[in-house]
Amino acid sequence: ILSSITNDKYKDIKIDENLNIKVVDTKDRLIDIENLSAGTIEQIYFATRIGISEVIRQEDKLPIIIDDAFVQYDDNRLINILNFLYRESLDRQVIIFTCQNREREILNKLSLRHNFIEL
Repeated sequence: ILSSITNDKYKDIKIDENLNIKVVDTKDRLIDIENLSAGTIEQIYFATRIGISEVIRQEDKLPIIIDDAFVQYDDNRLINILNFLYRESLDRQVIIFTCQNREREILNKLSLRHNFIEL
């Protein structure tokens, strides 16, 4: 998941027994989470949550429900995550709550099929 949403910049997440988080880059170096940008840290947390849901879901396809989780993302990160979520939406429901228009604009720009509901 992390590789997919970071354009292969990071390929794995390592969490030790003390919940210290490191990522593995393409050169197999371990990088402490504290040395990364806020946007990358948010990507790591997202990948971890999705990964945990994959482990606990077993055969069932749990929906993904996200509430304004992309405020730290620049446009490139948002494009990567929306492409990932679109691929996930082919197998399960994905619901994104947001107070911004960026997500809708990028989904439209990428011609990714979606339903938009404004409250």
